[in-house]
Amino acid sequence: MDRQRPVVLLVAGLATFLLTLVVRIPASVVIGLLFPDGMATSGIVGTLWSGAAATVSAGGLRLEDTRWRVSPFSLLLGRLVGDVETRLGDASAAGRLGLGLSGTLSCTDCRYRGTIAALRPLVPALRAVDGNLELQLDTLELRGGWPTRLAGVARLSEVPLDAASPADNPAARGAFSGKTEHDPVGDDGRIEVLVEDAGGPIEIKATIVVTPPGTFALTGQARSRPGAPESIANALKVLGPRTSNGSTELTFSGNF
Repeated sequence: MDRQRPVVLLVAGLATFLLTLVVRIPASVVIGLLFPDGMATSGIVGTLWSGAAATVSAGGLRLEDTRWRVSPFSLLLGRLVGDVETRLGDASAAGRLGLGLSGTLSCTDCRYRGTIAALRPLVPALRAVDGNLELQLDTLELRGGWPTRLAGVARLSEVPLDAASPADNPAARGAFSGKTEHDPVGDDGRIEVLVEDAGGPIEIKATIVVTPPGTFALTGQARSRPGAPESIANALKVLGPRTSNGSTELTFSGNF
């Protein structure tokens, strides 16, 4: 037993040294090794486990005042988990991000507040949409590029609905919300989002059903409120058949 003790002490000392080295390694060194090309950073301070960056740019996306705190103990469970907060221009985002050994991505208590335009480098399809977005994701888990868990609420405001009206005309700007609760998502991958207005010139209640690999179908009813620009009321009339209460039946489907 006495002969083995020096070996045990040596192994313990080496493990302590390596753990200290990993915990204290500067974040700038790690980022330089992981992302030698395609990413530009500045003002990096701290370590891989707790640090900050003044700017992070990649693929047209620019993050500012980014801070992170990663839990080393999450590695014992086969996951890398950390709290991140950042800014995208005048928008802010924060949440707990996770990466599993199998490639599963997760986002818990993730929040975004700012303009829709700030997200266009990430989601090019948003080029046709303006306004503000407040997003609260209680849980999101992606596996193989599709959600396996999804629960949250999105609120859109100041969405322009009538290009002919002045930009400061509140009657020409809509507000909408969408809510989904799939924890977990079913085996068929079907996700249902309930959509309704939150004021503005259009009253709407609809359901969006999204299915793999990327198809959607929207059904519902919408009608203009008193005082809405005439162009909005006329646009609704041609979107679908009229119901007995004067609403327009909405039916859209497509791929993304």
